[in-house]
Amino acid sequence: GKNVLFGYAKTPEQFAEASSYWIEVLTSAGIQAGAATLSKTGLFTVPYRATDGRALRGETGTHIVR
Repeated sequence: GKNVLFGYAKTPEQFAEASSYWIEVLTSAGIQAGAATLSKTGLFTVPYRATDGRALRGETGTHIVR
């Protein structure tokens, strides 16, 4: 399946900061992160791929799980 991290940013600056943060978190965890994209509504996505089956899960907090 397709794994995507979703986020929201009010400004392009917030998008740059948040997407950079999440790409670094994913990369540090050994997960391959793709290019982040920002929609006109402020929703942003960061596609990712983990070869060992890990995925991000959580509604009130985000966790990397197997």
